[in-house]
Amino acid sequence: MGPQIVDLSEILDPNKLAEKAINLNLKLMKWRLVPDLDLEKISNLKCLLLGAGTLGCSVARVLIGWGISNITFVDKSIVSHSNTVRQSLFIHEDAVKRKFKVDAAKDALLRIRPTMNVHGIKLQIPMPGHVVGQSMLNTTKEAVKELQDAIAGNDVVFLLLDSREARWLPTLLCAAMNKITINAALGFDSYMVQRHGVRNLTDIPVSNVTSQNPDGKNLGCYFCNDITQPGNVNLFFKNKIIINS
Repeated sequence: MGPQIVDLSEILDPNKLAEKAINLNLKLMKWRLVPDLDLEKISNLKCLLLGAGTLGCSVARVLIGWGISNITFVDKSIVSHSNTVRQSLFIHEDAVKRKFKVDAAKDALLRIRPTMNVHGIKLQIPMPGHVVGQSMLNTTKEAVKELQDAIAGNDVVFLLLDSREARWLPTLLCAAMNKITINAALGFDSYMVQRHGVRNLTDIPVSNVTSQNPDGKNLGCYFCNDITQPGNVNLFFKNKIIINS
């Protein structure tokens, strides 16, 4: 008679116990508040977070609270000492070791939920108004291609960048690829949250196109009603400081 093997991982493995607890909390919300909530569909969404700063850290924490398990960060910055008090995924050691934000954010999420699928892409997003010299031409083209691939490989894109012009190319690509896009921005005394709807490309009624209250899936993007082209905002503030001084 051979040995009897019993798998007790379901009740002893801390990772599996944590997953059960997370799912139980979400099921409770569905049961009591939103019966039609498709938890499986939400948890399988692939979310791309462009920007791993104050907004990126906060949005990532909210997403994992709703069971999202596939997150990709895009950022090129290094954690600084001024970041750790405002950006919730970073600690003092990250700044001391000069870790890239995408790496530090990834490590932080895996400490919170070890079973997550988290990636980090170190990428400087090309921006209008920022000069691209001959020596940077190939690098910029590669960055555009990498950004295209990242957007194409995800279901929902969050624009959490720290300047207006940084949102232009991602907005254009998301509109071209018909991706759900959540655009969020913070100011000193204001904030903005905007969704770019997934368009119905097969049958769009003429009345809906010209309507003052368009259907939700045909919402305009961040730049649709803008009256000025995106430019280098840092140059604007630099000139303003020089004039005031």
